[in-house]
Amino acid sequence: MLRAVGRVLVLVAVILSGGLLTGMMWLPVEKTPERTRLFLYEKPPRTSRFAWPVWSSVQDDLQSFNNTHKQTQEVRESDVTIEKLGKVFETRCNSLYASFKGQLISTEEGYLPDKFSGYELALVQVLTRHGDRAPLKGIPLADLSSFQCPDDKHYFADADTAMKTSNKCSRGRLTWNGCRQHETLGQHLKSIYHLDTKSIRSRTMVVSTDYQRTIQSAKCLIGGLLGHQNYRPIWKLPGTMFQMEKTGYLPNCPSIDVLWQETQKRTEFLHAKQKWYNIKTKLKQFFSQINRRLRSNQGPIEFYEGLICNYCQLNSSERSRMVTPCIKGHCLPPSLGEEIIKTADIYTKLHNQEKSAILQIQPFISQVVTKFRKWIEGARRDRVVVYSGHDTTLAALLTALHAFDGHRPPYASRIVFELWKRPQVKNDFIVRTLYNGQVINSDIISECMNFQQFEKNLLTGTLRSKESHAKGCLYGSIELQ
Repeated sequence: MLRAVGRVLVLVAVILSGGLLTGMMWLPVEKTPERTRLFLYEKPPRTSRFAWPVWSSVQDDLQSFNNTHKQTQEVRESDVTIEKLGKVFETRCNSLYASFKGQLISTEEGYLPDKFSGYELALVQVLTRHGDRAPLKGIPLADLSSFQCPDDKHYFADADTAMKTSNKCSRGRLTWNGCRQHETLGQHLKSIYHLDTKSIRSRTMVVSTDYQRTIQSAKCLIGGLLGHQNYRPIWKLPGTMFQMEKTGYLPNCPSIDVLWQETQKRTEFLHAKQKWYNIKTKLKQFFSQINRRLRSNQGPIEFYEGLICNYCQLNSSERSRMVTPCIKGHCLPPSLGEEIIKTADIYTKLHNQEKSAILQIQPFISQVVTKFRKWIEGARRDRVVVYSGHDTTLAALLTALHAFDGHRPPYASRIVFELWKRPQVKNDFIVRTLYNGQVINSDIISECMNFQQFEKNLLTGTLRSKESHAKGCLYGSIELQ
């Protein structure tokens, strides 16, 4: 009787302690004349009777359950990170090629609101970013074998046919995908602005920075705009910000370096720098597994661009099997990939401060306005002006126009300046500015802006006038109002 009461009490204690919820092992009972002894087995014999486990085994099972639950939670969190990062990389690929794939369709270029009906297009100036390219600098995950690039003599051949004669790419070269992007862009401009090849051939001006990828992009764009048999000379300029003529603006600003040094002292930059140092430490450990070395001066933006260039070259099915870039069977840890993306975004933002951007791009802005002014005065009668530049060129211009969203412009992006005139009305000209087919509206420029107001807003004020720009370049002491 006492034994039965004792077992009931043990049962109640175990239930109150939650022991039944742990999925514990049952214990076989062995009887002796003195007492009942309990033994713990890996698996209970089928023929044995079962008794409740002792309290120590209950604690062990509870601890085992908690550890298993914790590990399951970590796995779930890891799965969420992997899924999230896969979407981020895929989104970045889509963004990188956005202007080529989708934004030529939903465009506002070439269309005026109804209240401006009757105006005619006078001049179009287009600033583009080069097309898809091979990575600029080497990173341990880069593989140039997957990139195909055109040869100089095949620039004006049909892109799809000429793919059969593709060459392997060197770093930074335009790929065939990049050539097709600009060929398509040229065809788009011809269609949307109703340009006749014969009438605009001699009235098309082409300017490029002196880089192979921008020169190649300009040639492919002209192939789409005028036809592959019509060649236009390309005016090549040093640097990335275009200073074609003596506009009165200083081409080189010592203050830009000073401003960057000041930016590097900011708390936000110091935090980003420390974060990148920590990331590089993890990257070195990762690459040591595959006998690869990370350059000591590797920056976050160039590493991210190399990473995304290689990843986006894969087709969608390959990307779906590879959440992060891989090499030799080793894939970049998802959490590390997420850190690299965030840090590169911070560096991109810090590289595009307003004051520095205006000092760099203001000579180019002056040229755009001067082109319009000369057309209005009858000094020049170009119909199309193409500037082939870089993401840094477009980012600086967007920043100066108060229209930069913090993201690097995709391949083959474009900023278009349209000059429209009203026939039979003297000095009635309006300007529209668009980025990737969408009208830019900011406190600097607006849709269908009177040319005189457009000229005033862009060429007067702090750092925008010649005098203010010169002082800002030389002394760096003028603050933006």
